[in-house]
Amino acid sequence: MRFFSDIEQVDISENTVLALGKFDGLHLGHRRLIAAMVSEKEKRGAGYITCALLVCPPGSESDGLISEEGRLALLERLGVDCAVRLVLDEKYVNMPAEAFLRDVLVEKLHMKVLVAGPDLSFGRGGEGNAALIEKLSPGLGFEFRMIEKETFRGEDISSSRIRQCLQSGKTAEAEVMLGEKKWTE
Repeated sequence: MRFFSDIEQVDISENTVLALGKFDGLHLGHRRLIAAMVSEKEKRGAGYITCALLVCPPGSESDGLISEEGRLALLERLGVDCAVRLVLDEKYVNMPAEAFLRDVLVEKLHMKVLVAGPDLSFGRGGEGNAALIEKLSPGLGFEFRMIEKETFRGEDISSSRIRQCLQSGKTAEAEVMLGEKKWTE
């Protein structure tokens, strides 16, 4: 798997099927997105790669439920061809959502399919969401696949929920939502 630790260093020539998210725990919800991304790539065949855009606030690279090395190894095992770290610095936080879609995802990362959850938020003031993507995707030349959230015991699975379980000693519940034993490396 190719890994770009800085989006400015990206050198991709293939078309991408892209999943966008923090992927800070690689829990069952993240795995659902990744499986959908891999499936979309397989439908398209040669000339396409899967790309996970790892979004993180400055300084948060190590606040996940899994180390970066563990996360990259697991992403590769799940079928991801390329991972790109995007630190949400001033440039990206203030970028209009349409410019982010066009300039970063479509032009820089050659995105042809975007796979994301319903609570996706990006761009200046969080103005980018699923409704905006659905509206803009035809004109920007990409397809959008919204993947419903994974649930456990009637509630959405999230890294925050898993952290709460771990902090309150509910390790077995956390492991179910993670899909395996807690990652520590």
